[in-house]
Amino acid sequence: HKHFHALRPLKIAVACSLRLVRETVNALFEKLPCQLTWVQIPHQKRDLLNSQDSDVLKMQESLQSSEYDLGMLIDDDSRRCAFFDETGTLLPQHLISRFLMNALAVEHASKEFLLEEECLALLSDLPPGWNVHPHTGTLADGYFQMQTKQAVYAGGQSGYHWFRETVPTCDAILTLAHVLAALSFSDAPFSEVLS
Repeated sequence: HKHFHALRPLKIAVACSLRLVRETVNALFEKLPCQLTWVQIPHQKRDLLNSQDSDVLKMQESLQSSEYDLGMLIDDDSRRCAFFDETGTLLPQHLISRFLMNALAVEHASKEFLLEEECLALLSDLPPGWNVHPHTGTLADGYFQMQTKQAVYAGGQSGYHWFRETVPTCDAILTLAHVLAALSFSDAPFSEVLS
């Protein structure tokens, strides 16, 4: 609950096949000014970063059929996720990482971040003063490097986003909270904020 605050009234479409995740998100959204819609997807293997994946296509179709501010697809591990803008476009993960780091840089004096090497290569124009270290992209390395570097955030091309909590935490619901909070800093559409 502590991460879901000061949000603007956003219209959100989320797809996840896990009942526990849906129940948790429903309970969180009961007290929020946001409007939540579930897109039904089966419990199956998917590649949520592939624009041709059947669940990605279903999310895009749902977002294009109605007016939403953003969409989110949560994988069956409840950690890995993908985001879509208001037009239904699947957003590149390096832009999501940059978006989250921009928001976290405002909140934290420590600008220690970790990015998967492929993502770091795509973000060559990071602000001075940010200490961005590479990591391999595995869950174990993300956790270990977060602890070692005392990083605020770790992310990249894989769709896994880590945040500094009591212990480093990679969780799709926490990622959603951070994206919604960052998007609430302005009234601009998601696509505009990312560009």
